Amino acid sequence: MSSDYLTLKGFTDYGNTTISDHLAQNLVSFLNNGFLNIGAFSSVTLGMSGYYGGDFSRLRAAADPNFIDGQVFEGFRSQWVHETGILYNYQPIQISGVYVNGVFCPTSGVSNTHYIDYILGRVVFDNPVSQTATVGAEFSYRNVFVTTSEAPWFRQIQGNSFRIDSNQYLQGPSGAWDILSQSRVQLPAIVIEPTTRVTLEPMQLGGGQFRNQDVIFHVIAETPWDRNKLTDIILSQKDKTIYLYDLNKVVDDGVWRLNFDGSLNPSGLQYDRLVDPNLGYRKYNCLFYNSVAQDVNNPQNLFVSSVRMTCKIQVDNI
Repeated sequence: MSSDYLTLKGFTDYGNTTISDHLAQNLVSFLNNGFLNIGAFSSVTLGMSGYYGGDFSRLRAAADPNFIDGQVFEGFRSQWVHETGILYNYQPIQISGVYVNGVFCPTSGVSNTHYIDYILGRVVFDNPVSQTATVGAEFSYRNVFVTTSEAPWFRQIQGNSFRIDSNQYLQGPSGAWDILSQSRVQLPAIVIEPTTRVTLEPMQLGGGQFRNQDVIFHVIAETPWDRNKLTDIILSQKDKTIYLYDLNKVVDDGVWRLNFDGSLNPSGLQYDRLVDPNLGYRKYNCLFYNSVAQDVNNPQNLFVSSVRMTCKIQVDNI
């Protein structure tokens, strides 16, 4: 006898990620990948001068209660690029190590061993080094900070992230730099918010549904130029179809690109591989339509807009 009348339609495990979470994470991955492919990243080489003075490659000793003083040194920008083989006419820097007091220490070396936390844009040493040491790195960072609205409520927008000429940057935790790196949203930024406005429509005889879900893309920038550019880019995705990878399978197979600490996973796959039809991680089709943008009151001398877009997701197995 069938037990269908005892089960919840479309769900086999309460712990599995739902479509809303699939959508949010995939949109972050899609935008991050798309921005890289149009050159929305900047590279920092050793000794590169900042826009207002200072040294962009210089890392600062960060106060993180999870580590011993001298273990963590962070860059002026987070979201370091880890992808390779992007579709642009030059490639981001692949980090192979850091410089400590002018001496190069490879990541896989035996002296000053460390790992790179690409998400927070920092180096974490196995053993602490002097907080007064000169630590530097060559890296590329994303020009646009993309995140979801599920970011912790205490995250604080950090303006003037390029002002490394100020005393606040190198002289211990101070001002905007007193905020833990995981709690900073640097600008310009896009915050993705899947809403609960969802409608369902039948797909075909015998099963399947189209799920229409509104998503709001909050654009926050320090200049009207950045706000307008990002707004136009998002609006232009109308009528585009993308593919969503299966978050549950990615986690189960251990192929997430980055580890929990932000370091590279040797078995991890980039976004272009996760949506490759031949690898088995592609799960849904998603069409963008009904795009509309509007201005938002500009708080704290910021320039803000929001783009509401409907995502039509083809769900076969329901």
